[in-house]
Amino acid sequence: MLKGWGMGWLLGAALAIPGTVLRADFNSGFDVRLAVGGNYNSGADLETDNGFPVNGSFAPYGSLGADYGSAGGFVLGLDLMNGPDRSHGFSVAVGPSTYTGTIGIQNWGLFVSPGWRVRLAKRLILEARLGVGAISAKETFETDGLGTVTATGYGYGVWPEFRGEYEIGPWGLGLSLGYLASLVPALEDSNGQVVQNTQYGYATLHTEGFSTGLFVVYHFTPPLP
Repeated sequence: MLKGWGMGWLLGAALAIPGTVLRADFNSGFDVRLAVGGNYNSGADLETDNGFPVNGSFAPYGSLGADYGSAGGFVLGLDLMNGPDRSHGFSVAVGPSTYTGTIGIQNWGLFVSPGWRVRLAKRLILEARLGVGAISAKETFETDGLGTVTATGYGYGVWPEFRGEYEIGPWGLGLSLGYLASLVPALEDSNGQVVQNTQYGYATLHTEGFSTGLFVVYHFTPPLP
């Protein structure tokens, strides 16, 4: 629903711009893409797991991807993502002592992203995509005076996204806007034991939030005729 509504809004806005040309006539072919961006995460999952407040964090990511685009507008992408990497600070009182530290989350993701593209004006391409993929996460819990604890886990992610790309010959420069959500349902420590939390019996990670990014693309065949 979100994907359809958002695409309809973009197309409607485009039609209202004088001189706009909406077409789906492309040269089919492959491209490679390098992107950097991030999303904001409140740390609510860590508060639930640990029972004390943590600060919010801007979580950066980088990705390397490849796409195939058809002549009719269908596009299919594959992205290897490093991130979003989160770093949350905390302060917690235990008896007469107060401990401070950080909780870091390192994510890796592999996403498959089918979508649809249209040509807007002379050199601009708009795309709507829905990425689904697998997530690997590592949590590092560092506390002043109490040492470091690490835990790892695996899960899945969903990433609806809109992209705008300006074409300069075989190159494309673009901006992406979306909402990235991933779930790692359980974490294990270095001994293979499931990590417990304060409420549900096991720790979970929800790395999610509105995302934005910049990317550069090289098309082996320029997509615009």
